[in-house]
Amino acid sequence: MYLTTNKCDGQGDCIRNCPSEAIRFVDNKAFSCMCCGACFEACPNHAIFKNKYGGYVVDRVKCNGCGVCEFTCPIESIHLDNGIVKGICSRCGVCEDVCSKNARVDTDNLVLDKQKVLLNSLKMVANTVGFGAGVKKIESMRLPVKSDKTADRICISTDAETCVKCGRCAYYCPTRSIEVIIQDEGYCVGCKVCEDVCPTGALKDG
Repeated sequence: MYLTTNKCDGQGDCIRNCPSEAIRFVDNKAFSCMCCGACFEACPNHAIFKNKYGGYVVDRVKCNGCGVCEFTCPIESIHLDNGIVKGICSRCGVCEDVCSKNARVDTDNLVLDKQKVLLNSLKMVANTVGFGAGVKKIESMRLPVKSDKTADRICISTDAETCVKCGRCAYYCPTRSIEVIIQDEGYCVGCKVCEDVCPTGALKDG
């Protein structure tokens, strides 16, 4: 998944060059498909597959343009253009390459960079004080624990007016403490797949 940082100046080079039309402006910032895989899971024809880069691609031979992916997308990124599905990110990296402000960031690299910084910091401490001395120093720095004190609970609230249920918070939560609940069970798009597979012909259009 690619994110847009505050460096974005709204020129739209990423939008114009995205081969799958997966980027659009939201509040003058580039906003794109987050590769959540909801379309992949919902496609009744198995026409969407995950590529080696972690993005998703549509097999146009299998796709019949039913629109299930469009109605399943939590951020309304997917749209059909003359029966062709567009708006799904394949993680090709074109948006990152063409951005003159370096405002597009690959989240996989972002997480990896933070991990490297943490490991380098730990290595620096170990080299400075020595492993044994480091352990003793950390032990001496520990604060006394009060057994009679109840731990405070941490709570993060969600603004229901601005939340679009994109699921990014749940995806990146390190303890998996967040769950995005979609109350709507689904939308009928008139693809007639259920009618075709019903063995008794009990389902009729309309």
